[in-house]
Amino acid sequence: MEAFKQLRQRAAERRDRAYKLAKDEYELALARIAELEQLLIGTHVPGRMTTAKAIESVIPDDRPFTTADVMAGLTALNPDRDWRPRAIDNQLHLLRKKGKIRRLRAAGNKRRALFIRTDVNLPPLPFENMALVDVIGEVLAKSDQPLTQTEIVVRILEQGYETDQPPNRFRNAVGTVMRGEAAVFSKGTNGRWAIRRPQA
Repeated sequence: MEAFKQLRQRAAERRDRAYKLAKDEYELALARIAELEQLLIGTHVPGRMTTAKAIESVIPDDRPFTTADVMAGLTALNPDRDWRPRAIDNQLHLLRKKGKIRRLRAAGNKRRALFIRTDVNLPPLPFENMALVDVIGEVLAKSDQPLTQTEIVVRILEQGYETDQPPNRFRNAVGTVMRGEAAVFSKGTNGRWAIRRPQA
């Protein structure tokens, strides 16, 4: 049993190393693309531009973006400046409050939050900016009968929900949410889940 545990641990370590390498390569590629984009469109060097104005100047006006895209744009705009991730997060939060951008997707375990300018004409994404508990509730509310945990997961994914978790882990996450929200979801003796109806 200990040998199998070690094998699983080594496999997880290899997975984590591969993920970190891919993430580093991805962010380097974004920085290079942003640098090329700034050269081609001729954006001026910001000088003493505030962080807020710098961020607004590099946010794409034609597509969704992540904080990694913003950081890549800022680095290309002024590679000598120390752009702090916390400051970027704070400014994106303020831009959301001002109604200049909207969040399409919350951050996940290994995925970044996804944003877009509010003036970009993009149809709403499936389950846009919804917590998993609300996604489960919507799927069950639309069903004319209780569903098994697996059926819930299948319907969620078929309707366009995005997750970076493997199917078995996502299934476990759905089960954890439903068990933790006993006031919202009920599980029948047949193992099927439904929205808990208010008592008359």
